[in-house]
Amino acid sequence: MRARQSKPKPFRDWIPGWYIALTVVSMLIVTLFIAYKLLIQPPELSAAATDNTAPAGTNTPEPSGIPTEEPGEEPEVPLVRKDNFFTFLLFGVDKGGGNTDTIMIGAYDIQKQALSVVSIPRDTMIHSDHSNKKINATFARGGVSGLENSLEDMLGFPVDFYVKVNLAAFEKIVNAVGGVYYDVPPGMQYVDPTQDLYIDLQPGYQLLDGDKALQLVRCRSAYASQDIGRMETQQKFLKALAKQTLKASNLTKVRELASIVIQNVDTDLKLENVLWFAEKLLSLDVDTIHFSTLPIANPSYIYNSISYLVLDADAVLDLVNERLNPYTTELDADDLHIFIPS
Repeated sequence: MRARQSKPKPFRDWIPGWYIALTVVSMLIVTLFIAYKLLIQPPELSAAATDNTAPAGTNTPEPSGIPTEEPGEEPEVPLVRKDNFFTFLLFGVDKGGGNTDTIMIGAYDIQKQALSVVSIPRDTMIHSDHSNKKINATFARGGVSGLENSLEDMLGFPVDFYVKVNLAAFEKIVNAVGGVYYDVPPGMQYVDPTQDLYIDLQPGYQLLDGDKALQLVRCRSAYASQDIGRMETQQKFLKALAKQTLKASNLTKVRELASIVIQNVDTDLKLENVLWFAEKLLSLDVDTIHFSTLPIANPSYIYNSISYLVLDADAVLDLVNERLNPYTTELDADDLHIFIPS
């Protein structure tokens, strides 16, 4: 009796199950990677930021090419934006009359992987027709655009994007990265029910959760210089927060952090833009983050019985060109409009 010959196995039966599973998983990873990359998009700058013209308050050459300068004057040179260089307005609003409690200008140079953040003193005196000439009053009068326009007029360059941070966003970000260790200075006790502000921190090095971190960065009474001292603490804490965020254990939380930003802040950045910046920031060395404050000439200038802070115009120009200038050529004193007492 002849032995029966078994039927040859179909080709798919020769393929081990683990290989099929591996192939499916690989295809899924590739698909997710492509989808992820499609979601991450660099932001587009507005036409006003890329039109190669001088900033607000300066004379711009006529398109016809006809020189507009007087005989003997040097011709105006169109301003050209640096590639992959972005400027940001970061601010928070107090709970009272809607004035800005914190104002910062950031500049991120993607190619050099350098981030600069400059604090704007809230009592800075600006050129204004209003009775209150403090920079922190411009938001209450004109909203985000009013604040942006005042900063552009003062500093000589436009702000590309804004981020208005609320208290919930700050707390959630600190909590999301597991808190931040910080050496709390003494004197952190203050109560102001009108601002829903209750500060009670013990001094010394400790782990701060979102609520305690918020108390730290809002406190001014602990410093003889009030807002100036608070700005220094804010800068130091933000650097500590950046260091904690960039730890390997937190690198998987990019989407969570981006979601917190989108859900809890008011910004003109889209989700795909936030993810794009987040991806770039992951490779940022904390040592390349530079914090500073606009240089001050007079911290208590009295005008119409109101105390203002007056900036050092020459020092501000140097700082702007060194850290914030988005153009390939340096700005000059005529581009900035710093209030100088007569």
